[in-house]
Amino acid sequence: MSTTFPVKKAVKQISNFRNDFKYSTDVILNIPEKIKKLKPHLEKLEISAPRIEEEHNLYQLVNLKFLTLSLSNLTTVSSQIVLLTNLQKLDLSHNRICNVPKTIFNISKLTYLNLNGNQIDCINYDIKKLVNLNILLLNSNDIKHITIALLQLPNLTTLDLSHNQINGDILYTFHNDKIINNQLRCLYLQMNQLKKVPEILLKTKRLRELKLDHNAITSFSQSVVGYLDDLEVLTLSYNKIDSSFVQTISNLTNLRFLNLSNNSLHTIHQDIKKLTNLKILNLTRTDIEELPFNMKFDKLEYLYLASNRLTKLPSTLSNCPNLISLVASSNRLSSIQDIPSLNRLTIPNNLFNSVPKLSNVTYIDVSFNNITSIRSVSHKLKKLKLQGNKIYYMCADVINLAEVTITESDILPYNEHIMSEQQVKQCDWLREYYSIQIKGMIYY
Repeated sequence: MSTTFPVKKAVKQISNFRNDFKYSTDVILNIPEKIKKLKPHLEKLEISAPRIEEEHNLYQLVNLKFLTLSLSNLTTVSSQIVLLTNLQKLDLSHNRICNVPKTIFNISKLTYLNLNGNQIDCINYDIKKLVNLNILLLNSNDIKHITIALLQLPNLTTLDLSHNQINGDILYTFHNDKIINNQLRCLYLQMNQLKKVPEILLKTKRLRELKLDHNAITSFSQSVVGYLDDLEVLTLSYNKIDSSFVQTISNLTNLRFLNLSNNSLHTIHQDIKKLTNLKILNLTRTDIEELPFNMKFDKLEYLYLASNRLTKLPSTLSNCPNLISLVASSNRLSSIQDIPSLNRLTIPNNLFNSVPKLSNVTYIDVSFNNITSIRSVSHKLKKLKLQGNKIYYMCADVINLAEVTITESDILPYNEHIMSEQQVKQCDWLREYYSIQIKGMIYY
């Protein structure tokens, strides 16, 4: 037997709010007709329920500007939604809608439409009627093809089509349609079945963000690159691009964030140095053995090089004045030169036999290396991770660090000739491991 949320209580609660009301329940919610008697200033309403009955009664709240009906098992929306002539934001995410209800296309003031997590398999051509729409979210649906009408939305700035089934043939049937959208800034196409970038989606020429992770893309054509002059964010992890790709995109000099991780690049072309505005570069798991010897970025802040086959890093990294974090775990590195700007160094699973002394680093993860003794550390170091090493000798500077991560199995037998029992007892973090018993470590 189903349970219905007490209607009078709901109406009373909503009435007490000046501008907005949010309600979530795990029982059936019945919308009463008397809801129209609510104060006219209600502008925002958020409802989540396993089922909404008499949903059409909501549309008597003609002053609503923001309406959320998510997680409510809706399969469609009442045609009376057009009565909400002031509606600007509509969230119908995580329902069971198969087709975008055509009635929504007549809500002329709509600027935000969220249809994430439904069962939509195509986009109706009439969506172009939403001339004021800025943000359209359609991720996690069943979309295979896209109508070019999406590029006829004159004010659309963000389009999310990630987690669908879009393939490389999209849109090319509609070449005769006029493209009038010059506002698109963010395009998200992750987790689809693309083998190439759909050029027609890029012809707005004003894209700032393009996310294409988890597809089967092998390259960009020069015509595609020609549309991306203003691009600042490009992500292509888990695709099939190769070493030639970096050279192809080297003219995208406005890029700030580039993610090429989890591709078989093998080498990085020296033209990568042309990307002078990069702040974040991710080359994790790209099968590279070396980096260009002249690789230097004046604005680079974060560099990710984990899970490759690097044996050394280019000395020019020392001349990256803004590099604050370097992640190079699971490589074949045994040394690193000083990088004065660096604050965090993450290098587990390498071949280091000592803790690197870098002038301004405060955090080092050097776990699972070949470290057996620590004679000295940088005076600015505060946090040190040492798990997975077999250490028999540690200087007093390490004992005095704010945080040291080490396990009992990492420590070799204690030698009383190196450090007295009393000195060991004075070390707080050591006592935590050994319950004030001296065993397992040599200290200086």
